[in-house]
Amino acid sequence: MKELKDLRTATIFDIKAETVAAAILEQDADLHVEQVVVSPRGAGQRRSGHEVREIRKRKYEFDEVWLIEINRKGLLDTLPENLFLRIDDDYPDSMARAKAFDQQLKEARKFFLPFEQAMYQPRIESEQLEQQWTEKFPEFVERIWGLPIFGDCLSARQRFLLCNLLPEAHRISGDWVLTELCFEAVLGKDVNLKFVQPLVYDIPPDTQVMDLGDLIIGESFRDDIPALEISVEEVTFDELEDFLPEGGKRRRVLEELLYNYFLPLDTTVVTRINVSEDAWGFEFGKAFLGYNVKLKPVG
Repeated sequence: MKELKDLRTATIFDIKAETVAAAILEQDADLHVEQVVVSPRGAGQRRSGHEVREIRKRKYEFDEVWLIEINRKGLLDTLPENLFLRIDDDYPDSMARAKAFDQQLKEARKFFLPFEQAMYQPRIESEQLEQQWTEKFPEFVERIWGLPIFGDCLSARQRFLLCNLLPEAHRISGDWVLTELCFEAVLGKDVNLKFVQPLVYDIPPDTQVMDLGDLIIGESFRDDIPALEISVEEVTFDELEDFLPEGGKRRRVLEELLYNYFLPLDTTVVTRINVSEDAWGFEFGKAFLGYNVKLKPVG
């Protein structure tokens, strides 16, 4: 059996017994949960002491185990003392009586120890599972919310933020101040949300006239509800390509992830990318018409 390190920490700090047992099993892969024995010694010293009283090796007939003595009630402490202490026996003096009671209690605790292990072993295994899930939990949350499909569109910082924000999406959606703050945190840019006039949609020529008497729909129609204009502000020249439609990484995060989770389903959205002053100009291979280059009519 290996000499395990850092076990002294369990007696210096108030650490739960199941956590200590899981740490012992993690350090020595050859150990089994049956080789870690948790022995409750009563809760009499719990107020003034830590839960873990002592950790030591103990040699049994066929095996060597780690014994963790804890200040916690055991099965013995939940039953009447008369079942285990021979109170009516005659003792020479009070000292002999105390020693006899102490020995009887030790024998009773030893009797209940296998039954207590049947309760503590599942708790230790649950603690091991919780520690494994703690390490894998961020990846698990990402899979729940579909973040892996965005690949390198999301940085580690954005993934961390979204893992904490998405579970609260039902509270954020509809609160435009919180929605604005969430968008700014994820995108790393100032974002403004405001409602504008309902959008006007062009009707395709082949559907403008219907064969219903003299009914003519017209060339366009206006939506019934105001549109939500979302403006991303102060986008620099180096960032501009990330915000372009159909290919920009942050544009994809904005439209396919943030819109889907944080905006009500019936919201009509208008996206505007406002570039900073230093992004205006012309450079071969880096000119984006309508973003950092505009054509002015002559005359």
